[in-house]
Amino acid sequence: MREAPFSKPLDLLRKVKGIEIVEKARPDECCGFGGTFSVFEPAVSVKMGHDLDERGSRPAGCPARDLPQLVSAYPWQDGGGMMTDAAMSAREPILGALRSNRPVGAHPLPELPNFPLDDGGDRTGYFLAALKSMGGKVFDGRPDEVLGARFPDAKQIASTVPEVAGNRDLAAVGHPRDLADIDVAVTRARFAIAETGTVALPDAVLGVNAVAYLAQHLVVLVDPAEILLTVQDAYRRPEMAAHAYLAFHTGLSATADIEGVLIHGAQGVRSLTVVLASG
Repeated sequence: MREAPFSKPLDLLRKVKGIEIVEKARPDECCGFGGTFSVFEPAVSVKMGHDLDERGSRPAGCPARDLPQLVSAYPWQDGGGMMTDAAMSAREPILGALRSNRPVGAHPLPELPNFPLDDGGDRTGYFLAALKSMGGKVFDGRPDEVLGARFPDAKQIASTVPEVAGNRDLAAVGHPRDLADIDVAVTRARFAIAETGTVALPDAVLGVNAVAYLAQHLVVLVDPAEILLTVQDAYRRPEMAAHAYLAFHTGLSATADIEGVLIHGAQGVRSLTVVLASG
């Protein structure tokens, strides 16, 4: 459901005489910053920022610097007036500051508690129920047949699994933002979590981390034997320390902090499809 956009600040400003209000072409779109989102998903953040320019979302004469979230210490435009990648990503300055201020010495993590969860003897069923509650879809059958039935009009398909033949070679991707035209990404979860309906996607599986968020739709293969019970069980898995990047992906992208309107796909995939497939 989409409610009509309403902004209290904008409504208040309209009551002030002598003020000319110029709105963006797409006021429902996010600037792409999102706090640490721009640090850990810089490719997605930068692409969202470029979209504001390319779609004419900035009013004429309004420079990118007027979007305060996107400003950094770097030059903010290229020769053609477009926002540069450096201007829209504060990743390196933030991470550099964190590294330089790390405390000296050993600081062991606290002991991880165990919170028991009763799955009623059906862990797979518990996982599927949690997944559906978060907007995910579940299908049985051959992954390639599920893909064809779910997305018959998909033209650009990026696949990291042998069960599905894609037509975009992730190994040849020069920059993560080049995947912005992907219709469907297909990958396999290293494990899943029944408690939250979550799939775990490490860098070694994705190939290009941003593909799971720049694609319009995400299809994930899940081995029922690799469904864990709780999030605490997931934290104990060796993958948590073995990978530089591991994302816990739960449901489709949804945000309601832009003018109070629920938007799907603003900061990630528009749909998440899980296919139960041993492997």
